[in-house]
Amino acid sequence: MASSKTSRRWLKEDFDDPYIKMAQKDAFRSRANYKLYESPDKD
Repeated sequence: MASSKTSRRWLKEDFDDPYIKMAQKDAFRSRANYKLYESPDKD
């Protein structure tokens, strides 16, 4: 089954995301850990 244009675009954005790269490096399951730490700094 061939992948659609939107799924290829989503995968490219997913692989290019710096938070996902950090999560993989630190053995976390998702990038949510970093996003939660970042959110109080914005307010």
